[in-house]
Amino acid sequence: MKGRNVGQLELFDKVITVKICSFQGHQTFYLAAYDVKEFILKQSKKLKLWLYIDGVNMHPQQIESDIISSAREIILTRALVGG
Repeated sequence: MKGRNVGQLELFDKVITVKICSFQGHQTFYLAAYDVKEFILKQSKKLKLWLYIDGVNMHPQQIESDIISSAREIILTRALVGG
């Protein structure tokens, strides 16, 4: 878009919180909504993490921007095993 000031537009973009949980604790990342899917895809592939959105296990390839923007909680974690 001609004349678009990206820096100012980024100030108004919704910030999404993503937590990466491990045995050592967790890290919290605050990302612009348009960066979240790429971040999730890279982290889940690199670290072999599972994705949970609002407590539901989801495949990272299947999430869409509307799911991301309406999520209350996004967590990436190691595979959970239990019985």
